[in-house]
Amino acid sequence: MSQTINDNHDCLCGKASVFWLMLCTDLMIFALESLYLMPTLPFAAPEFVPLRLRKNEARQLRAGHLRVYSNEMDTTVTPMRNFTPGRPVTIQSSHGKTIGTGHVNPHTLLCARLVSHNSGYPFTKIVP
Repeated sequence: MSQTINDNHDCLCGKASVFWLMLCTDLMIFALESLYLMPTLPFAAPEFVPLRLRKNEARQLRAGHLRVYSNEMDTTVTPMRNFTPGRPVTIQSSHGKTIGTGHVNPHTLLCARLVSHNSGYPFTKIVP
């Protein structure tokens, strides 16, 4: 009799642990999907405005730097008054070759930040 109770108890515990394992696995998959799958926002991609750099200022960005200072910009080609803070821009060398995409803030010394070296980077993605 006691052997049957222990067998039933083990059987029930085994089923319960399998249930909890499946539930925890589903929750972990949901959490990972919500963190790593970047859902697309329901609006169109913003228009990129070109931001032209002065001669020889693109070297630092190509070397891995992510910042563009206001004294590195060619303000004769791309005046600062054309930009609003947070506007997505295409950062270009002095010859017009695209270096990457970023965000601009014309009111600070650090006027732009390179987000991607990919010129087609989608700014419609949520970045955690």
